[in-house]
Amino acid sequence: MKLREASGGRSTLKGKVMFVCSKREIAYAFWLELVALRPEWNEVLA
Repeated sequence: MKLREASGGRSTLKGKVMFVCSKREIAYAFWLELVALRPEWNEVLA
């Protein structure tokens, strides 16, 4: 996230990301942390 902030919020790549966790609970907790920091990343783009 620091790289994205350093670029002024502009992304040079568009797409998806995948993160891997050992348990679903950990993945869900991680997702909640991301959404808390960047709520706009949880928006559905059509």
